[in-house]
Amino acid sequence: MFKSDRPKIDNAAIIATFFLFFPACFVLIIVRAVKHRDLSYQKIGDLILYGKSLLIIFGLLSLSYFIQLFAGRDVVHAVFFVCCIILLLPALYLLWKASHDEKQLQKRYEYYRHIAISQGETSIGVISQITKQRILMVKNDLLRMIFHGLLEDCYIDEVSNHLVFPNRSSSHRSVRNEVAAADDNRRVKVKEEKLSPKKVECTGCGSISTLQPGESVFCSYCGASMVYPK
Repeated sequence: MFKSDRPKIDNAAIIATFFLFFPACFVLIIVRAVKHRDLSYQKIGDLILYGKSLLIIFGLLSLSYFIQLFAGRDVVHAVFFVCCIILLLPALYLLWKASHDEKQLQKRYEYYRHIAISQGETSIGVISQITKQRILMVKNDLLRMIFHGLLEDCYIDEVSNHLVFPNRSSSHRSVRNEVAAADDNRRVKVKEEKLSPKKVECTGCGSISTLQPGESVFCSYCGASMVYPK
């Protein structure tokens, strides 16, 4: 469950374990990945940590390679290129993935706000179905939004698993009404834009007149009523 942005296992502990007890660091990485399974923000931090760690290792190996190369010692060039493949490329991918996931997370936050405030949907289960995310992940995302003030004046009811806005019940109805009214106006406007002037034949004398949508006139020749056809 989300409590803060701090990772479940500190970065310093993993780095220290890597240098002091190398194999044990993988155990910490696996444990941390499991604990972060439903924590979107922390998972991004994991990607950044792994990407930067690979870059540091690649940098140290590259430094050693070039020192020996400039010193005139025999070096195996193939080893350097292998390091590029197994260290540099994954590191760049992990950092790109972290940046991409962070942008997606911000978009998801905006979607959560739209669902909860504009649409008035407060059930975490329903929000999970709409966004196609696991319920626990959605709950942790919402908890982080509340923690950082991205969702104001609300909390999560642990019993009903709903977002609760104690001071906004009336404003929510107002927002929903405004959204519904805007949708109705838009549909009417679109419908009117689809209509165009039509030529209407007088039933009395057969003369032709051009009428605008919704227009009703009397024939200028015989006085018969002419109505824009629906």
